[in-house]
Amino acid sequence: INESIIPDSAKEIGKNWIKKILLIGELVPRLYIETSLLRLYYFLDRSKINAIINRLARSCRAIADAQVASYFACYLIRMVKEIAPQEKSHMLLLMQDFVFRMKPPNKFGHKSVSSEAYIKLFEPFFEVLIKNYTEGCSNSQFEDLLKVYAESNQNADILERIM
Repeated sequence: INESIIPDSAKEIGKNWIKKILLIGELVPRLYIETSLLRLYYFLDRSKINAIINRLARSCRAIADAQVASYFACYLIRMVKEIAPQEKSHMLLLMQDFVFRMKPPNKFGHKSVSSEAYIKLFEPFFEVLIKNYTEGCSNSQFEDLLKVYAESNQNADILERIM
């Protein structure tokens, strides 16, 4: 659908909803609602969609719980694939944030849990990210993903999931 055929009144309603969503004080509900309405941005102003997607990916950093953040990241990846299937830059941002959170020996106070068992909790995130990132990616894009891992000083558990 071309944005030029959307009536101005419909665009105004969409903009009003977006403004209301941005006023939600709780971060996680706001991110989920805004992500679920990404199609509105697509119809209002296509030129800003990549910046909005990357903003949402960077906002994931503010979610304190690593598991909650990883599940939001999965949802964001799925929603972006529906409206902009070729867009991959947000996935690199999400991966960079994830490996930053997981710098050894960070298990968020779970000393009794082995690194391998803790990383296993994030398999849904890896599965969604790797499947969607590698789908139709070029060699240079895959090298970018491996570069994120290499710069992270992570253990082999994460590399194993990438491969």
